[in-house]
Amino acid sequence: MFPVMTRASRWNGYLFCLLLVAMMIYGVPQLLRYAGSQDQALTLYLDGELARDFEGEFDQQLPLRDLAIRFWGNLRYLVFREGKNGVVLGQQHWLYTTEELVYPSRLDTVLAGHLSRIGEFRDVLARRQQQLILVPVPMKVATYPQYLGRTLPAPVASLYPRLIETLNQRQWPHVDLATAFHQTAGDGAPLFLARDTHWSPGGARLAADTIARTWPGLRGERSFRTERLDDSRYQGDLTGFILTSDGLAEGYKASEVVPRFETHGDLATVTSAALFGDQGDRGIDLVGTSYSKIERWHFAGFLQQALAREVSTFAVEARGPYAAMEHYLADTHRDAQPDTVIWEFPVRALLQPLDQRKSWQQSLDEQF
Repeated sequence: MFPVMTRASRWNGYLFCLLLVAMMIYGVPQLLRYAGSQDQALTLYLDGELARDFEGEFDQQLPLRDLAIRFWGNLRYLVFREGKNGVVLGQQHWLYTTEELVYPSRLDTVLAGHLSRIGEFRDVLARRQQQLILVPVPMKVATYPQYLGRTLPAPVASLYPRLIETLNQRQWPHVDLATAFHQTAGDGAPLFLARDTHWSPGGARLAADTIARTWPGLRGERSFRTERLDDSRYQGDLTGFILTSDGLAEGYKASEVVPRFETHGDLATVTSAALFGDQGDRGIDLVGTSYSKIERWHFAGFLQQALAREVSTFAVEARGPYAAMEHYLADTHRDAQPDTVIWEFPVRALLQPLDQRKSWQQSLDEQF
């Protein structure tokens, strides 16, 4: 016997159809209006970007959106002591990104893929007569595990030592920042911000000094002076994952005091060779992510002072270390390339499987 539809189930069907029609009446005009505002709507549609972009736009305009977000944010914090997906609440109002704690089941395979990719970039630079020095940035959770409130997963804790061991075996030029960070982590100001994914200016300065100590041959003859300008409040990027109402979890949403620095070169130390037109020192190129891009950390300035050489920065935010290197290699308009490239590389990127997806344009280019 087939189930017989009752009056109640009919009303459920009517309500569902009514809701569906209401969503179409509300959403279809917005979709058409949004698509009409895009210059390359067809290209974005075929590549899937149009749907993703419109989904974000549509979500932002939903009625009662903010109220619903605050309600669920309060519930998750009060019941489970959690924030939005992507953040882990630690002790003493420290926040950690899940990118440093979630690792693939086949970590060995993923790590091998990353090393192969790094080796490809290294070979490209070698053909351009450039030496690549890899500077893996330690993970915040591995530098300050005491605030996590739980045991650090073994694969995460051992990732940096494994990487350094592999780099030593392959004799790839690199800098071990983790050792210096662990030796200094308990002294003075933190090397990472408590509620941000990035290092603090103190961590950036230590990284620059460690690079100079590891590779003394990179030091030049220029003189740079870094001075502290002032202290101001900085809102960490991880605080945006705490979606509670005002007055709740305020410690996890609090801003932090971060000093600002400025670095100046001393023109009096320009060598006589430079004065007579010999541009023997072509400086150093710094390729990196937001650790290098965001001026608040002042990594490039500290590096110039530590190495006593001009540093040109090629960094991108929120796209990962490979996008930064691809951006650097795509710049073919410079008259002279420096002999050395320093690649600031957040080690947490090694926990993410390499993206093997290709856009429809790339697929067509490969076929034809």
